Amino acid sequence: MRATTALGLAIMGTVGACGGSGPKPAPGPEQRTLHVVLRPVRDGSDTVRSLAVRWELRGRAPNAQTFGIRAPIVYASVAGIADSVQDLAVRDAKGVVPLRHEDDPVNPGGFPYFRHWRAEREVVPPVIATYRARTRATAVSGPQFSLQAYGGGVSTAGSGFFALPEDSGIVYRTRLHWDLTELGENSIAASTFGDGDFELVAPPEQLLQGYYMAGRLGRLPVRGATHGFTAYWLGTPPFDAKREMAWTAQMYAYLRTFFRDTTDDPFRVFVRVLPGQGGYPGTALLNSTLAFLAAESARQCGPCTFGLPSIAADFAELVHGGPAAARLARRLPLLTGRGACAHPDGAARLAASALRVFDADVHTHQAGGRCRIPAGVA
Repeated sequence: MRATTALGLAIMGTVGACGGSGPKPAPGPEQRTLHVVLRPVRDGSDTVRSLAVRWELRGRAPNAQTFGIRAPIVYASVAGIADSVQDLAVRDAKGVVPLRHEDDPVNPGGFPYFRHWRAEREVVPPVIATYRARTRATAVSGPQFSLQAYGGGVSTAGSGFFALPEDSGIVYRTRLHWDLTELGENSIAASTFGDGDFELVAPPEQLLQGYYMAGRLGRLPVRGATHGFTAYWLGTPPFDAKREMAWTAQMYAYLRTFFRDTTDDPFRVFVRVLPGQGGYPGTALLNSTLAFLAAESARQCGPCTFGLPSIAADFAELVHGGPAAARLARRLPLLTGRGACAHPDGAARLAASALRVFDADVHTHQAGGRCRIPAGVA
């Protein structure tokens, strides 16, 4: 999944991969299928309280004697995912499958780790699992992969709610169906893998890499796609979503031309509104980006070893109201063209461009104020 972030707007851009592309399932009796149903549940309120999930695994069950299901405890810095899985129940051809759960050790580096539900006996297909994933009442401040309710609908990454069979690398033919009964008229669903229901030929864990959205969605274009481009948004952001997504479509068209991309492969953009949060100001986003670039250098020359950490620290000071703008203006030209590679050049040009584009915000920070970003936008 590719992500692009603009001023006050987190855009999840995903390249669709469904239908007959990718690996093929084994033919005949060895073919494995996974039928998934997703049902947003309101429980009588105006807000989606949970996402009901049902999947049915058919065909030969790999690892039948050690069958298991797993969901992330932490994924992309989003915590509490497995804790949101409620009432997980599994049945097979013999009846109820008793489960025990085990948690991976905490990964101190922030990488994903999982909760595992292990079958206490051998399973006999078909295997059916049902559960509900709770939506979050408040938005997370990190990567927008959590299961979030807003505007009468729901949006999430697959990693934010899926508990799937532990068949790493085994290819299934997955068919996913949306049940939007509780979302009312004019509700639609979309994902990385297509509008509404879709079929995917891939290992089940590929579902974690998709983005999913359901409700009364805005859509551009209203029907079809423009050279593969489609944008969706849920709720009403404090800006003209149609205008901004039209600009995003133009940007995508420009990049296709620049990179000589002649395909019309699906490219879908999902815009999420964050309830009860401020936006993501451009200077703060760049602060994070520069810190990342400084950490990723090879440290084989002075600009990488000393220059990038210095400008990252300057930007951190600037975001918190310190008088670092003049120091950045002196330091940035010293990095360009002096590194062993172009890594410091790119970082310096990015920082210099941000100082120009966000000039008003820089002055606001220096005066002790906050960036001019509407609250509740992501």
